[in-house]
Amino acid sequence: MKISQLRMLGILMYSSQLLLGCGGGVDSSAPNYAGSWNTSVTLVSNSCARQIPSEFQYLSALHNVNQSSSEDSLGNQILDIVLEDGIDTYVGVGQIGSEGQGDSFSATGSPHELPGFLNSFVCIEVINFDYDSISEDENGYRNAGFVTRHSSISCRRGAEIKTCDVTYTGSAYGNR
Repeated sequence: MKISQLRMLGILMYSSQLLLGCGGGVDSSAPNYAGSWNTSVTLVSNSCARQIPSEFQYLSALHNVNQSSSEDSLGNQILDIVLEDGIDTYVGVGQIGSEGQGDSFSATGSPHELPGFLNSFVCIEVINFDYDSISEDENGYRNAGFVTRHSSISCRRGAEIKTCDVTYTGSAYGNR
């Protein structure tokens, strides 16, 4: 073989290794938020006129998080997050820095109606989860030092609109 043919063969082999080694477009150096998270949060604020019953002052849930990777129109990697709690599905994004590091993700649920929340009003709630200060040890055990569950509620009766927010904070732990 000629040197130019060997060079071309080497380039083709290297290129195929890059394509096969990247995991279908997922950067292996990107943070991995996927897995099960045991989440516990406590009510910290309620701007709604309706009081939160005592049995809902503390919430605990198992969140299953799936993650995939995509690119925006500029070619930047995006970590797509899907969080499920057995009742609702929340979608969002995970943080990824220029060096592949990251320690947070957020996901928002679809708007849903809250029947009977405020008499004679139609109320819609949107729930958002933020997982921050995520760390992982060498065994794959992960901790989210700060989790926020935030509900934005908007109630309408004719032209009258009332809004309020309910916020819980806490933490989460889990494994991949």
